[in-house]
Amino acid sequence: MNLSRRSLLKQAGLLATALPLSRALGVDTPAPEPLPDVLLPYLQNPAADGMTVCFLAQKATAVKVATVKDGQSKLVEMEATGTAIPGTPWTFWKTRLSKLQPGTAYRYQVRYTSEDKPQATPIYTFRTFNPKAPELKVAIFNDIHNHLDTFEAALANLKKDEFEFSIFNGDMINDPSASDGASVVFRLWNDYVRLLDGSQKPIVFIRGNHELRGSFSKKLAYMFDLPHLDAAAPEADQQWQFAFNAGPVHFTFMDTGEDDSPTTDPTSYKRPRFWEAFRRKQTAWLDQHLATPAVKDARHRVFVAHIPLHDPTGDYSIVSRDEWSNRIATAKFDLMLAGHDHAWKYLPEKKSFTVDKGPETDTPPIPVLIGGGPAMKQGTVILLTADSKGLRTKMFASDGGKVLHEGSYKA
Repeated sequence: MNLSRRSLLKQAGLLATALPLSRALGVDTPAPEPLPDVLLPYLQNPAADGMTVCFLAQKATAVKVATVKDGQSKLVEMEATGTAIPGTPWTFWKTRLSKLQPGTAYRYQVRYTSEDKPQATPIYTFRTFNPKAPELKVAIFNDIHNHLDTFEAALANLKKDEFEFSIFNGDMINDPSASDGASVVFRLWNDYVRLLDGSQKPIVFIRGNHELRGSFSKKLAYMFDLPHLDAAAPEADQQWQFAFNAGPVHFTFMDTGEDDSPTTDPTSYKRPRFWEAFRRKQTAWLDQHLATPAVKDARHRVFVAHIPLHDPTGDYSIVSRDEWSNRIATAKFDLMLAGHDHAWKYLPEKKSFTVDKGPETDTPPIPVLIGGGPAMKQGTVILLTADSKGLRTKMFASDGGKVLHEGSYKA
């Protein structure tokens, strides 16, 4: 039986977003321990020649990142840039490591002062992207909505070293609240970093519509480093879209915004006119990007966005579809990855369907794979692999690890 997204949200206890997390999930749990003064460092903005080390701290000062190419002994310190996150006791520290060598391992350590005493994290290791690498393995998650049990069950389907980085394709943080200094957000993010070894493997973050809701939503940008994102810029000017090449795969990531439609009440909290303009603004960037060698010369091309551009349930972004779908098809993308629906689906290319919520018929120009969640019975993880044999996906169920779908796409 197919359930609506609202029914699934109600089942998961996620409509009561004003409640504390334990109550919203329908669980009577004791209050969590206070967060430590510093959280685990995590990697952002991965590239062939660079990586950003991020560090969230409440009291740390004089933060530096010491790094060295693996195999060498002397770590060289670089000062981190600190930005206070409004409405919270946290400062976001980041250090961009540049001029690195592709496909190369580097060691790093975050060093700082706390209460006039020098402190340091363990030494971690990361590897830069190698566009010439013959193979790639990536883990994709979506629509966890703070359900760590669903997330951990999904992650258990993958071996520790089976993926090089992870992608969060929206709604991993449910309606982020500024309550208590956004403690739920920071605790959840630190759990994700811990479980994914995000201190050594980048977590690539894309917003979903639920990351646009909640009193802390407009401050989330302070926690991430993306190539074009300025956290201090006006909301309409923030650029969450980006792209990169990793191994034989080119990834393009677009921000689909709210789940409004052309018929949404203009006075709705979903602000349809704002998000229609926001999506169209990304189109200019996309047109320029699709003309670059990074796209044209890639062996495989994958488009990633939270809200599907096509979906028979009607839970798709009409403006995003009309703006982007034909463009990425013309650019010969092999696959779209999406979430939002909460029930996994695979839509073959050029196979028409009738949309449930109306008489409209739609035809995806390229294959669409939609991940599920957030309840245990709907949760999924996608393992994407690429090598000389082609581009493939395998989707696992959080509940029991059953393989729900295996796909192979054009080389």
